[in-house]
Amino acid sequence: MTTLRNIALFRRVVAMVGALAVGILGLASVSLSATATATEVTGVGNIIPGDNTSLTIHKYDGNPGTAGDGSVIADTAALGDPLAGVEFTITPVTAKGTKTINLDTAEGWDLIDGIKAEDVVATSYSFGTPTVVTTGADGSVATSLPHGLYLVAETGYGDNTIKTPTVPFLVTLPLPKGGGAWLYDVHAYPKNAVDTNVPTKTVAN
Repeated sequence: MTTLRNIALFRRVVAMVGALAVGILGLASVSLSATATATEVTGVGNIIPGDNTSLTIHKYDGNPGTAGDGSVIADTAALGDPLAGVEFTITPVTAKGTKTINLDTAEGWDLIDGIKAEDVVATSYSFGTPTVVTTGADGSVATSLPHGLYLVAETGYGDNTIKTPTVPFLVTLPLPKGGGAWLYDVHAYPKNAVDTNVPTKTVAN
């Protein structure tokens, strides 16, 4: 009975987080994508609590793309130019009301069923200590983080002239995949449109 419950819950979790990635991250102008040390599982109960998880943010200019699946995008030619110096704040969402969000348990996934980024900001969720990261010369930054639900917000542009900022988005670590697998190392590809028209000054007589 427990195994059947885990399989049923896993299918629901995959559908829910798939919608999270395609819907929320799509609205956030994010193409969520990663290669991972994926672990084959048959249910939520088979997540390995001690396994390390990470989030890598890859920042490019250009128009928003289609949300990905959490894996690395090998061909980045179509993504635009990498943007260095862009700051992101990654905040753990730790509880809903008085209930702790523990994604190593089925109950934790039940708590975030149907969740949206705007829900987290507007309603009774609790947060942990945020981590602030900045993209390097290649436009990317990797951060090791514990299992959990995270709200990711773009909080600084560096020297870039951003026309369309990235809307805050949610990501889970690990991220459910189809076929009974989990992504422990998740890659996100938020994109911005950059203003290339640099103002100039002319000297009048």
